[in-house]
Parts: sequence; C-alpha cells; structure tokens
Amino acid sequence: MTQNNFLAVIFLVCCSLPLCAKQIANQQVVAQQVDLSQYNPLSPVKITHAGDALTLDWQAADKITYQLVLDISGKNPLMKSISYAHPYAENGASSFTILAQNIQPDFPVTIGSRGKSRGNSLSKKEWPYIFFDTPNERPSKTFTSRLDLKSVKVSSEGGRVKLVFSTFSSGSFSGDLVLNIYAGSPLLYWEALMSTEQSSVAYIYEGLFQTQVPMIVYKDNKTKQIVRQVPSKKAIPLKVVHRTVMAEYDNGTIAFFPPPHASSWPVNKYAHNRGYVKAGAGIIGIRQEKEGDHTHAPWVDAKVGTVQRMGAFLLLSPTKAEDTLERVKRYTHGDQFKIIEGYKTYTEHYHPAMTRKEMGKMKVYKKGKKKGKISPFTTALEFKEVMKSLNVQILHLAEFHCCGDYNGRDIGEKRFKQLKAMFDLAKKYSDDEFVMLPGEEANAHFGGHWNYLFPKPVYFVKSREENEPFVEQLEPYGTVYRLGNSAEVYEMLKREGGLAFTAHPRVKGSQLFPDDYATEDFFKDDEVFLGAEWKAIPSDLSEPRLGRRALKLLDDMSQWGYKKKLVGAGDIFYVDFESELYSQMNINYLKLPKLPDMDSGDWSAVSDVLRRGDFFVSTGEVLLHDHKITKSQVTVDVEWTFPLGFAEIIWGEGDQIKTHTINMSQSREFGRENMNFPIDLSRATWVRLEVWDIARNGAFTQPTWLKEPVNPGATVKKFTP
Repeated sequence: MTQNNFLAVIFLVCCSLPLCAKQIANQQVVAQQVDLSQYNPLSPVKITHAGDALTLDWQAADKITYQLVLDISGKNPLMKSISYAHPYAENGASSFTILAQNIQPDFPVTIGSRGKSRGNSLSKKEWPYIFFDTPNERPSKTFTSRLDLKSVKVSSEGGRVKLVFSTFSSGSFSGDLVLNIYAGSPLLYWEALMSTEQSSVAYIYEGLFQTQVPMIVYKDNKTKQIVRQVPSKKAIPLKVVHRTVMAEYDNGTIAFFPPPHASSWPVNKYAHNRGYVKAGAGIIGIRQEKEGDHTHAPWVDAKVGTVQRMGAFLLLSPTKAEDTLERVKRYTHGDQFKIIEGYKTYTEHYHPAMTRKEMGKMKVYKKGKKKGKISPFTTALEFKEVMKSLNVQILHLAEFHCCGDYNGRDIGEKRFKQLKAMFDLAKKYSDDEFVMLPGEEANAHFGGHWNYLFPKPVYFVKSREENEPFVEQLEPYGTVYRLGNSAEVYEMLKREGGLAFTAHPRVKGSQLFPDDYATEDFFKDDEVFLGAEWKAIPSDLSEPRLGRRALKLLDDMSQWGYKKKLVGAGDIFYVDFESELYSQMNINYLKLPKLPDMDSGDWSAVSDVLRRGDFFVSTGEVLLHDHKITKSQVTVDVEWTFPLGFAEIIWGEGDQIKTHTINMSQSREFGRENMNFPIDLSRATWVRLEVWDIARNGAFTQPTWLKEPVNPGATVKKFTP
C-alpha cells in the first residue's frame, strides 16, 4: 500500500467515526421510544418492532389470527392496519386479509364544574358523594384529544399485553393512551388514562375513532331492526340496541361499544336511550350524553389527581355485521340476566306508578311530554314484559315514592284503598315465571330514604291523630297500623316479619344515612333492618370496580358489628321497550328453589333468603354459582364473559379492614372455573368476596361471619371516605 493510499484509509476511518456514533445515537433514540423491557417474548400476543412499526399478532376465537400494525412515527394514524388470517386459509395462516386501515383513537372530553354538596353531622368536610347536580346547565367546554407520541411502553402479564402511548391530553386532562389486547379474544380495549389538577371537575367523554367508514350498521332502538346505511358526512348520535355501532368493510366488521355498565352514568328516573354511540363518514365510536334525564345530570366525578379510565371496546370480526353483533351480545348474554340453577333473579326499587293507573286515577301519557318533561308513567303489563325480557323473575316494587306521593300522608280510608290496589296489582301480574312483590319507599320516621319488604300484605298509614290507636282491626283490611314515631315503625316491622333497608345510602335523600341512625335500636336489629342498597352511583371512573360507595358502607357496617347485607337496586321510575335499562341495572341472585306462590298471600321465602344473606349481587356478566369461606381458604365457582380483571377478599381484623387482591390476568374470555384461594383468615371476624372483569362488571357476596361480633355498635364512627 502506498503512503497516499494508507493516508486515505486513515482519513476515511477517522471521518466515519462520528457518523457511526451518530447512527448508534439515532438507534438508541428509537430504542428508547419503544420500551419492551416489561414484555415477555413467550406471551401469546407476539410483538415485533421494526423502525416506526409495531406489529402485534395473536390468536382469538375460532383460531383466527389477528394482526395489528401500529404506526408509531407520530405522523400518521396510530392503527395502520388490522388484518386477520383463518387457520384454513389456502396460502396458510401467514396469508392475512386486511380488515381496515388508518384508524386514529380520539377521546374528546367535555369539562364542566361540580356543584357544592351540603355538609353533614359526621364530618365538617364536604360530603364526598354527589348525585343531584346539573353541570349541563353550567358553562362547559369540549376539547379534542391530542397524542404527542414520545414513548411507547409495552408490558405483558398472563395472556395480555398492554401498550402505553405517551403523552395524551384533552383540555386540562393529561396522561396516557392505552391499548389492551387479550389472547383468545378479538377485543381491542382502548383507554384514555388521564387526570386533572383542576378542582371541582365534572366531565363526560367520547371514545371515537377517526377513519373512513364505508358503511355503518346498527340495530335500531325503536324498530329493533338492523339498519345498514352509508354514513352521513357529519357524525350524529344514534339510538341503538346493545349500545353497539359497527363499521362494515368488504372483508369484515369492527364493532364499537362501551363497557356495559361503566360508561353511561347512572340515572335517577328515566332510563331512556339517549344515543350512546356516534357515527359519520370519518368517525365512529361511543359517547356520553350531556343533558341527562331532564331533571339532573350528575356526569362523572374527577377528583384532583385521580386517574380517570375512559374506555371503549373494538371487536374485530371477519363476518358481516349481523353475526358480529351476535358476538358482541355474548358479553352481556344479550342484555339479559342469565338464569342459573338453584337461584332466582331479584331486583327492587322501582317507582312505575302502576297502581294509580290500575285504579283509573291517572291518565297514561305514552312517551308524551308534560311541562317539557317526559312522563314517567308506564302500564303494568308493559312494565312486566320489559322485566321478563331481561330475565327478571322476582320484582320488588317501591310503588309509592316518599311520604307525599299519591296520598302518602293520608291517614284514613284513601291510603288503605290504595295499598289494597297495590296488593291486587302485584297478584294480578304475577305468574309461574314472574313474581311482582308489593312495596314502597316509605321514608317515614327513621330518617332519610328507606324501603321495606313484608312477607305478606300489611296495611299501615304513616301518621295518626292523637286519639287513634297504634294498631286496630278494620274491615275489610284486617289488622292496620297507624305510625306515630320510629319506635312504632320498628314494632310493626317486628310483628309482621318485615325488612327495612336504607335506599341509596350516603347519597341523594339518604346522604346522612344509615350513619345518623347507626346506634338506634331499629338499625341494630339485624332481623329487622337488613342493611342498604347497592347501585353504581355516583359515577367514578378512577375505580377498577363499580359502586365503591356502598361497598365501603358494607365494610363499615360489618366493622360496627352488624350483620348487614347489600341488596342490588334499580331506583328507576319509567321503563318501556325502548329504555336503555340493562346498563343501568344490576341483579340479585337469591338461593331459592322456586318462586313464591302469590295466590297464597305469603312470599316469606324471599324475605327469609335476604335475611340469611343467601344471595350474591351481580351486574350480569360475572356469576358466583357457589362459594365457601373458611379460616384458611376461599373457594368460589365463577362464570364470566369478558376476561376477568381481579378478585378481592375483604375482611375485618380487629379495628382494621384488610384486603387481598388476586390478579386474574391468566383468564380468557367466556369461562367458568372452581377457584381456590388459600389465605390466613384465622383472625378475621367477617369476610366477603368480590370478582371483577376488565370492563368493571362484577359480582360480590354478602359477608360470612367467622366470629360473633363483640358489643355491636360500640365503635360506630365516621364513615370510610
């Protein structure tokens, strides 16, 4: 080699060093953008990373393999393509068919303000549970979301993979955009995990996907027929059945739907379908409705610093929309509460005002309007048929609402006639498959709002004149009671085998209850005062479960030394076949071999099973066929639809409430399993179990008592915040 050639080589090597360093630096930047350190290569969801593309492959139902290609450049739609391959494809499983391309998640948030709640006698702090509020009537603003893609973190656990895209924001909310994929399932679960530092926020959100939609398909809520149409240029809300709208392509369908019970915030009166999906030529997805039921609009709470999980499901399908919708329906049993052996489905707290119409005292406004508000009146036959369509087998009415409702303060013959009409109505509309039990939200003397369930017809008025007796015989009614105070209400319940329980505890009209009467004799009697209702209010998307307010109360009551129960409740006035009722409901599964015979005038079997606590509460998707709790283990026979999220064992130990959480990331969708959880409960006084899925659907048991409580009521303190 000549000297000149040698110098040339040295020159080239030296000049190339900075370039090599620059190339390595660029590679490091790319590597830092995608963090795979928490991803297990043995995961059934396979991930490959090449440049600006992340490719995910996983096998779903019917051995169909799906492939999702993500564009992480930050310059193009995040979902570059969705494809699938049949195992019997002519060219092998590697031959993918494109389902859809170029889809961008978008989670707009409408931000409003939370109104002030009144204080309470237990704490000088603001009461934490607000329901009656109208943020829709105060200034609010809708913000589109923004993905400023700086990093992608991939993690795997069990049969699942999670991708976290940072950063994501909408107005004052900021955080991450998250994609969840489940082995064995065609679901994509997109969530905007965001928090705000703005105080007193109430909000609603949309889970939308920007893409070209060639055809939208849905089942119309009014006609119950499939509608297939070219989408309008502007996206519009749609009133659909099963909360699902679909984009149909040449090679298949994508269904868009919310978590069944966690997306639409709970109503107070009218469960009307408000259009929980939205579609147009360039966008499709789910939405929350702003105006509510025209009397209040609680929206969703967003306490400062809490991470709000705003979610939307996509179900991928190689079939036409009709078959795809059938696949979606499996997650909620077609919006029905599944009938299971050894149990009867029971729901309570409904104010349909049917007795008045049966008596001919009220004109029926069929979905009409009166003074600008939708009439809450429905016929008994329609009410019954709606409930039967949901697989409700036992329905407990709260027919007369509060003291002044339908002559509720009457102390004479008018009230007795109306009670008899309610008893007659319940008997008339009961049959071998459906039982209607009479009842009302009495709200008399105890404090707050409360319901009752008697095992037979009982006549009483809620007040009396000074010269009138507490109890007397009055034809044709027999024994009648005239109540002057809480002690007499308690005495009537004891004599007649009745149960009382707090309606919507610690919120609404029971904001201070049962806490304010927790040391009263009537409440301390577990044979008479059953406990309280469970319903998922207020809406709180920072929780991985529903109805934490009442679940905390159940733990508090147990710690007070009371053997109380939680009964799932509806608390709705008006229903018909166009109502969006399933998302607002829950169900009690009572361990009963058969329905009571209403002709006998005795339905004590229902009150007895409630009193014993031989029932569990469910949103419908998670079922607890059986369970047993001992000092060394918890066993449970669980059935589910969505992949499970977690189980939790909660118990009282001394003055502490303890929890043990079991991760369910190994579970696949649509399963049933006998589960055994070894655990040391030797020091536990009471124990209960909850099981929740990925969409916040769940079920919980009543407390099992391993030790008798000591000095019940002696430690009643402030409620658990």
